[in-house]
Amino acid sequence: MGMLDFEQMDTTTLVIALQHEHDELGFVELCNRFKPLFYRLHKKFYNLNFTVDELQQEMRLGLFDCLQKFKAVGYRQTFGAYLKRMLQHRLLDHWRHQQTQKAIFYRENCELLDAEHDHEYLQKRVFYSNLYQADNLLELRETLTEFGYCLNSELERTAYHDILSGRESANNDQKTLMQMSRARTRVRKKLEQYLK
Repeated sequence: MGMLDFEQMDTTTLVIALQHEHDELGFVELCNRFKPLFYRLHKKFYNLNFTVDELQQEMRLGLFDCLQKFKAVGYRQTFGAYLKRMLQHRLLDHWRHQQTQKAIFYRENCELLDAEHDHEYLQKRVFYSNLYQADNLLELRETLTEFGYCLNSELERTAYHDILSGRESANNDQKTLMQMSRARTRVRKKLEQYLK
């Protein structure tokens, strides 16, 4: 078969001939017949970021697949309608794949940014929390020292030191133990009033 034979065939006859005998010139003729479809789909799927050549190559591959799968007998649609539908599905698959890749890239980068932000935030929070705690501890120490100077009796000062140290004085005398217990109670009440 020569080029002139392919040019004079209708599309269905050309498809059937190419399905039986793979001919490069016949395939080129079929591609030329569907170039307007290729250009319309290029305009429709401009967001795929394909160059014209890349998109035409993708469409040629789709055309070849359609040529292999199309059954001229028993189909109620033309080869052109079948090709258009198959190419649209193929290009939609490419678009979905690109969107998935973008979403994965975006999610991974956002997770990294979030992790970096969270880590930075936590570092700042711990730093300021520690600074605040240190400041509070210094203020508390000063307040407790000042309170110690406000106590009048030696017994209350001893009870106060016992409270701060968390231990009890070593006195064996029952009367002294009772006095110390009462002194600790008084000091706690005075300290609560002082801290308010």
